[in-house]
Amino acid sequence: MESRPSFDSLRSALSGIDPGFAEWYLGAFSDSYYSSFGEPEITRHCATLAGLSAGTPVFLDAREDSLGISMTVIGYDHPGVLSMITGVLSAMGFQTVSGRIFSSSRAAPLPSGRRVIIDRFRGALAGAIYSPLWIADVRRHVAGFFALLERGDDESAVRARRYVNELVADSLPSRLGAPEIFYPISVEMFPIQAPSTLMRVTGQDTPYFLYALTGALGLQGIEIEEVVIETSEGEATDEITFVDTAGGSVIGTRKQDEITFTTLLAKQFTYFLAAAPDPFEALVRFELLLADITGLPGREDWRALIADPRFMKDLAKLLGASTFLWEDVVRLQYETVLPLLGGGPDRAFACPLGQIDSRLAEVMDGRRDYAEKIAALNEFKDREIFLIDLDHLLNAGRDFRSFAEHLTELAEAVIRAAVGAAFRELAALYGDPRTVAGLEAQYAVMALGKMGGAALGYASDLELMIVYSDAGETNGGTPVPNTEYFERMVQMLVAAVRAKREGIFEIDLRLRPYGGDGPLAVSLDAFCRYYGLRGDARSWERLSLVRMRCIGGDRSFGARLERLRDEFIYGGGSIDIGEIHRLRERQFKELAGLRPNAKYTPGALADLEYAVQLLQVRFGWQNPALRTPRIHSALAGLARCGVLTADEGDEIGEAYDFLRRLINGLRMLRGNARDLFLPAPGSLEYGHVARRMGYGFADGLSAAQQLHVDFDTHTALVRAFITRHFGTEGLLISGEGTIADLVVAGSDSPGIDAVAVLARYGFQNSKRAMENLKRLSGRAGDRGRFTRLSVLAADFMRQSADPDMALNNWERFTEAIGDPAAHFRSMSSQPRKLELLAGIFAASQFLADILIGNPDFLDWTLDPNNLYRPLSKDALVRELSGGPGSRGIDDEWRARIRRVKRREILRIGTRDICLGMPLDDIVSDLSILADAFVEASVARSARLPGWALRSDYSVIALGKLGGAELNYSSDIDLLLVVDREGEAAEEAALMERLIDDLSRQTGDGYAYRVDIRLRPHGSAGPMASGIGALEEYYGRIASLWELQALIKARSVAGNERAGRAFVDRVRPIVAARRRGEEIAQSIARMRDLAELGQNRGLSHGFDVKNGIGGIRDIEFAVQGLQLAALWEYPELYQGNTRKALALLRDRGLISAGEAGQLDEGYTLLRSIEHCLQLFEDRQVHALPLDAAELSGLARRVSRGGESATVFLDRVEKCSRGIRDIYNRTLHRISEDRLGASI
Repeated sequence: MESRPSFDSLRSALSGIDPGFAEWYLGAFSDSYYSSFGEPEITRHCATLAGLSAGTPVFLDAREDSLGISMTVIGYDHPGVLSMITGVLSAMGFQTVSGRIFSSSRAAPLPSGRRVIIDRFRGALAGAIYSPLWIADVRRHVAGFFALLERGDDESAVRARRYVNELVADSLPSRLGAPEIFYPISVEMFPIQAPSTLMRVTGQDTPYFLYALTGALGLQGIEIEEVVIETSEGEATDEITFVDTAGGSVIGTRKQDEITFTTLLAKQFTYFLAAAPDPFEALVRFELLLADITGLPGREDWRALIADPRFMKDLAKLLGASTFLWEDVVRLQYETVLPLLGGGPDRAFACPLGQIDSRLAEVMDGRRDYAEKIAALNEFKDREIFLIDLDHLLNAGRDFRSFAEHLTELAEAVIRAAVGAAFRELAALYGDPRTVAGLEAQYAVMALGKMGGAALGYASDLELMIVYSDAGETNGGTPVPNTEYFERMVQMLVAAVRAKREGIFEIDLRLRPYGGDGPLAVSLDAFCRYYGLRGDARSWERLSLVRMRCIGGDRSFGARLERLRDEFIYGGGSIDIGEIHRLRERQFKELAGLRPNAKYTPGALADLEYAVQLLQVRFGWQNPALRTPRIHSALAGLARCGVLTADEGDEIGEAYDFLRRLINGLRMLRGNARDLFLPAPGSLEYGHVARRMGYGFADGLSAAQQLHVDFDTHTALVRAFITRHFGTEGLLISGEGTIADLVVAGSDSPGIDAVAVLARYGFQNSKRAMENLKRLSGRAGDRGRFTRLSVLAADFMRQSADPDMALNNWERFTEAIGDPAAHFRSMSSQPRKLELLAGIFAASQFLADILIGNPDFLDWTLDPNNLYRPLSKDALVRELSGGPGSRGIDDEWRARIRRVKRREILRIGTRDICLGMPLDDIVSDLSILADAFVEASVARSARLPGWALRSDYSVIALGKLGGAELNYSSDIDLLLVVDREGEAAEEAALMERLIDDLSRQTGDGYAYRVDIRLRPHGSAGPMASGIGALEEYYGRIASLWELQALIKARSVAGNERAGRAFVDRVRPIVAARRRGEEIAQSIARMRDLAELGQNRGLSHGFDVKNGIGGIRDIEFAVQGLQLAALWEYPELYQGNTRKALALLRDRGLISAGEAGQLDEGYTLLRSIEHCLQLFEDRQVHALPLDAAELSGLARRVSRGGESATVFLDRVEKCSRGIRDIYNRTLHRISEDRLGASI
């Protein structure tokens, strides 16, 4: 067991640490902290804590070793921070096996008064691959919620919790299945050193256990001091030391029982967060429920409920479904509502269809007077609305149509009951309404809109028209005119049916003649005069009668009104489409605008309904079956009579159902009937709406992505449908359109500006882009699938460096493969592959051409086991050394290794441009690849018949390969050394064969350009030399620049011992002490040669390698410092530029600021160099002169929308800073003043 280090040992290890801080640190934690870690780790923790600040409130260290992955989080303490950390780790696929969690003592805060945490977790990944990219994502998420917590206000703390909870919810579908049973949990509590309590929780190891557990403890006002986590054979034991939020003891059986109960509840609930449309609100509301439930009697009944997974899944859905449901129902009536949850698949909550009228009548009949009856009616209505929504929300088999049917039947029953009660109440006062002739006056309640179409949704208005037959008066003791009687009846109806919230079961009478200016009750005469052929009704008002249906009053009179309606609108010439078009333009301007709107955007619900109704009117006179208020019946009838194809009818029916589900989801979440704008893409609300509609993670797409794709696709199909049937009549208003429109209808669709649509997605060459889309669509087979895929693809391409290039290359790729339709199916089910493919096709023509020429590379390259893993030299050498030609035929082997090279460059390039892997990883992979090719070639030659090579030779890499920092088109500088003296003819032949293997231009190109000009005497020197001769040359003859080149010498093939012997013999020569002036002059001469012909300003194509302030400045400055200081610091013998720079900084030979500036500049310039070389596989180092090419390069390097101007300014500033440091460095070297402070 380790122990607390001494003050002196800590100060010795951290010479720059403040003594006061070191003293604080050694007393800030409990003894168990210091005994849990070794002194090196404790020292590292101390140094990290010293670096915390308001700008850097957290550090995360990730390491992988034989024991697994270790994650250490060091930062400022905040309430609930442990839950958020474990939530992020779990969401990122990290499964904790063990852990040690520590908070600094309350009694020993930092001078600022703040406490800190040191949390170390060990574990493994499930569903993810450990890589720099994974680590970067974890750091980004942890930094994200910490930044919010650091703001210090309650709102930001809530946002931090929401941030993590959304991350958890998004990952749950891929991590968890719905459990059939819950695992048992054991909770024990022990008093330990006052005021702390130890709780031991033992249970099955499951994902999100810590997240749920630590969150649950926070609900009970618990502050965690320490946690010890251990997992063995699938069982996790967590020992948690805690106090209350005031630092006092948590005592009392009741309080501890509440903690236990809360822990059990929260653990089970977390499984089902993904089922909630709004996971964060579900969790917050769950916490509020917990606070109420823990104080209720009958806790055992609640324990029985939470033991049922079906109950918890229902609860998560319900709590995250709607603010309205929560505030108006669940929060106030949870004791009644919650026992309804759970149950089997055939459960039903609401009153069955066909029984609503009788049930409502029973409820109202038991009340004494009109006011009580109306109160009972509204109570019944509100409860049934909730239960119908519960049926729809919790029963997977209940689709929107069944929901609409049930809600419509409820509305009809409520309206009938309310009208009947009003009629009877008025009749008791005034008598029954009679005609002038003394006959009974009839009336009918006519439903219109969604109610008429039997398609009510959540918060749909109840659009009604009450029509009576005759003038006259009532026959009671106090008679009133029929006009007044029915007016009062309608007023009573409107007052009786109370909307719980605006727009929810709200009666709307605006479709009556003259709208708000007309009488509430409509006489038959007024109905006929207004809607008749010469009446004042506007076209859209006549069109609304298509949905008119009698739902109450005298049914025979209602049927008469429906026959009159048929004569008025189906006789021909009753509707002016131009008038409908003007209405749509006004709606679009006033109610939609440029933001997507589920009802008023072109192609959305309003257009769909108008179009179907117009087709009904157009063909309904000859086809009575089309005179139906129900839209699906109308579509089926239009298909049967040949107006629509069967597929077209299905498409529009599906689009209608989608748009109704979308509107329902928006209204449910917002509790508002009016706001039908879609949330901003990428917002949390967008995902909530999608989940409320029933979307979940599927086929690699999030719920939000699926909603986006379906909205664009369905609205495009509706726009194309309207264009086909009304294109010349101007029904469809002009809109922006989407890529889906161009796939569905092509570029000639009226109202769609194809050039503008393509420009919005970043396509500049609209003519070629349309041709690409046309060819791609033609190869798809399934138009619907490709339309959806095109929406995704266009979004990915819009975010890419060059959408035109991406689309053109995708079309070329599909032409090259045998089964494009299968490719499209694969991309539809694996959208991440499509995103990566678009990135490749947009960023590198070279890589795109590799894929087009080798389509089979695609699946191999994008396999996560290949894409996310660093290259293995041993595995690659084995692959190159086996297979066809490995022991004989040269041409066959050379063709195969060139194919492998193309494949590996594609993989590395994809890691670079699509994943944004760090520069060090990319140059390492490129260098390992070249190492493997050299080794495989040498090993193969040694095995060939007729060769009698000794084993005392080594191939030495110099230049970028020697420094393990190769770029995509670098030559590989090689030197062959022999550990003996005398003739080395066979080794020279080996070198010639190596050059032939790798550099010969074949039908498959070359593998590498091998450069051996850095050997002694350059091109005139021998192909292979003995170590002694080399030592003699470098010690007596070589120029200083040749010794400078040896800094990067590294053995890559052959006898490793011989390679080490060579390096060991020449190192003293390189490290010999020299005058600084000699070194500086040599460096300057070499840079002058490199700059010759390259000294051009940025406007003339800056050379990022050889230009002033380029990569060479950095490399030569670093190598100059190495030459000047190696005699004193032999550890500076390091061929890698960035590693050498770090060593120089650590030894104080260059300031941290200068080192950081050079490192940042090196990374930028190397990234530019890589982008230039990847674009066309050429040794290019100069920025392009063409403005379009420069803009493309700027986007590729920045991986975003950086403009060419901003990019050039950044490069100019970078190069200017590099040249300044280069000049200062050479000056210091020349004066033998190497200290960083000089």
